[in-house]
Amino acid sequence: MKNGKTDRSISGTNDWDRYEIVLDVSNRAANISYGALMGGTRQIWFDKIDFEIVDNNTETTGQEQ
Repeated sequence: MKNGKTDRSISGTNDWDRYEIVLDVSNRAANISYGALMGGTRQIWFDKIDFEIVDNNTETTGQEQ
């Protein structure tokens, strides 16, 4: 959840919200895996996960400007 120098980490108790991550995926990729990194005793829920193809004008998450 890092976007360049911006920390987008999620902490505490939160209502449902939408989070997006844009990645470059090789045309040769055979699989895509996803998950979450958590420390301590935590709980996370995912709902309505989508994968979309976007054009080259869409900025990649974490890409330095």
